[in-house]
Amino acid sequence: MKKIWFYLCITQAIIIVIILFSFLWSLYTPIHVNKTNIEEYVLQFNENNNYLPTNGYIPDAKTAQIIGVKIINKLTNHTEFSFGSVNVEYDETNRLWKVQKTYLFGTPGAFVVFERDTGKIIKALLIKR
Repeated sequence: MKKIWFYLCITQAIIIVIILFSFLWSLYTPIHVNKTNIEEYVLQFNENNNYLPTNGYIPDAKTAQIIGVKIINKLTNHTEFSFGSVNVEYDETNRLWKVQKTYLFGTPGAFVVFERDTGKIIKALLIKR
């Protein structure tokens, strides 16, 4: 009976290691991008079919925070699990979002400014100390 439990424990440990390895493999496997001429693709559609929401593509602070944090983590070579404080500001006159993230333990962060209507990035700068 003890042998059965031993083999069950070994089997479970192997399965957990395989799941962990496949998860880590999927995180660090590069995404392959097909190079095409996107301009030709866009030109085949009617201009009247263009849709721009009245509130813009980044309508609220939560959406701005999600996009900004992804960009900042990429700029600073941090993972999505890196902890820190995030500050979101909105310039109503120019319709711009500013997202700033600083990391724990004094690690410098970055900030990103982008348009509310189009999502176009205006500035993406690292904070130097």
